[in-house]
Amino acid sequence: MKRFVLLAVCVLTGMVCNAQLRPPVQTDTLVITGVKYNYAEIRKENWPCSVIYKSTTMFSIGDSKFKILDAKEGLLDDSIYFTLTDLPYTDNNEYTLIYNEDEYDHVIKIWFSDYEFTCKKLPPAFESVETGTDAFGEQLFADTSKEDYGQSSDSVDTIDSIEKEIPFQLVEEKPSFKGGNANAFSKWVNERLVYPEIAKKNGVSGRVTLQFTVETDGRVTNVKVLRGVDPSLDKEAVRVVSQSPKWEPGKQDGTPVNVIYTFPVIFQLR
Repeated sequence: MKRFVLLAVCVLTGMVCNAQLRPPVQTDTLVITGVKYNYAEIRKENWPCSVIYKSTTMFSIGDSKFKILDAKEGLLDDSIYFTLTDLPYTDNNEYTLIYNEDEYDHVIKIWFSDYEFTCKKLPPAFESVETGTDAFGEQLFADTSKEDYGQSSDSVDTIDSIEKEIPFQLVEEKPSFKGGNANAFSKWVNERLVYPEIAKKNGVSGRVTLQFTVETDGRVTNVKVLRGVDPSLDKEAVRVVSQSPKWEPGKQDGTPVNVIYTFPVIFQLR
């Protein structure tokens, strides 16, 4: 009998502990700095929420919570495609959320339900400042003005200018290179890469992830390194991609638009 009581106490204790695991482990607080709906910018007072919470198991957006069912990496960029369902679970509704974290600019883009959110991840230093409760029932953090995150007026202008461009995965008609797909451009780049001697000497190889804009006239501009490997490899990748011939521009509603394109350049020693 005593053994049974002890077992019951252990089970109940475990249930209580599990109930207190909120928010889930590795919860990120994403502070929203800009919102678009159907590609049109909306004023801050009309935003559906000011903070998004992301954990290893769920997203919380405004008053809604969504369980993560699946996550896959994009084929042409570094985005993660999440499959979500409602919490609490009510039916078979499933949604797609696209998540892209720019490790170079520390900007997070989320596309969900016709919304496009631009976010900054809350720095760990702010986690000790309590001002209320978040969507998981835990303590919320301090006021999230742009000054708190080291975001000057210049950086806000930069974000606004980027938001006038459409990500590759969302544009209706994709830009194309010489009538082909990403493989055609990869072939063109690989034929022109010159492996830096210093990288050869040091045995350096890897994948340099670039981001660039295909303009409405087909020009490739704003080439920058999102994830580098080595300065010599990064520089060579930027050099070649910057010399790209004109593309067929992407289109939205039949009109040419600027499209943001993420592209990997792979250096392999043979």
